[in-house]
Amino acid sequence: MAVTSEGIYKVDGAFLNSLGLGTNLPSASIRLYGNGGTMLGENADAPYNDDLIENAIEVFDGGDGIFNSTDYFLFYASGPSKWIKDSLKQSFRFQKNLYSDSAFYFITLSSNGKRITQQPVYNSAQTTVTSYDERYVVEQDLTNLIGSGKEWYGDQFTGGQNKTYAIDWPGLITQQPLTLRSSFASRNVNEPASLQTSLNSVNGQPLNFPAVTGTFLDRYATHLEQEQNFSAGGQTSLLLKFDYQSTAAGASCWLNRFELFGRRTLQLNTSTHLGFRDWSSVAANNIAAFQFANAVPDMRVWDVTDPSAVVTMRNLSSGAFLFYNDASRLREYIAFVPSQVKTPIALGRQDNQNLHGLLVPE
Repeated sequence: MAVTSEGIYKVDGAFLNSLGLGTNLPSASIRLYGNGGTMLGENADAPYNDDLIENAIEVFDGGDGIFNSTDYFLFYASGPSKWIKDSLKQSFRFQKNLYSDSAFYFITLSSNGKRITQQPVYNSAQTTVTSYDERYVVEQDLTNLIGSGKEWYGDQFTGGQNKTYAIDWPGLITQQPLTLRSSFASRNVNEPASLQTSLNSVNGQPLNFPAVTGTFLDRYATHLEQEQNFSAGGQTSLLLKFDYQSTAAGASCWLNRFELFGRRTLQLNTSTHLGFRDWSSVAANNIAAFQFANAVPDMRVWDVTDPSAVVTMRNLSSGAFLFYNDASRLREYIAFVPSQVKTPIALGRQDNQNLHGLLVPE
């Protein structure tokens, strides 16, 4: 089966039957495998898993140990792309999967499948967290400028043209700065070009592109990246604008991507899921209390720092959700309501893979 984005996914008995696994299965026999679907490292010595990893799941079978058509299990999938953390800057950088828009998982039947565990009990906390580090990205692969290489670009601007992007962040902590990282390529022959960024009508620093000659041996376009801080101006609805200017004939600019970072109140605002994390609470031997600002019936929170070994958080509050957890490292969480989760794409039966007699006997 396949998933196209991060989230919590539900597989019920009817889904398993459609894949050819049958009905009324022993619940303990259901096992899920997959490596998340992000790109492998390009360096020869980059770490990787040489086989499929079993992923923990949470099974809901009514307690009878039999998985029938109305029973289901939940699992977390990180999706085909990922955010790479930068511990030095306490930030992230988005890495889009260049080769696939889906991540794939495999279900098989065996014994003693891996299950989601409950976190250890913590009786106190040194830090209380009521907001989190939010991140947002826009990256489209629409154009390859020279018909070669792995870098693709998205929206195109011509000289004198601007584009706007609306971002609605309910619960945005407007007193905290917003950080914008954006990158573009510009082809402006014999004349300079500039790109002016503004957020809620407040201008940032312009991005200035030197001219290219347009000759065969010169670069086709200039790629530049810029990182700068903005103020939300007291607004939680953000309007990001890019304005491209050049007097060069036929000048064009292409957006590679932009990433936006800010702080938002810890609350579940949508019917899907909320991924969150908090750099400010990370410290050696620290225990953090994560306190949600609102109460949502049946809400769950999973620690998905290790996507294959998800841990469910204990709610310590009878009202809004509150949990304690180790904060000696940055942890990724996801809050969700089980009735509002996603469904994977059924692909069908896969035969066992082998090397067709190429294995060398010992």
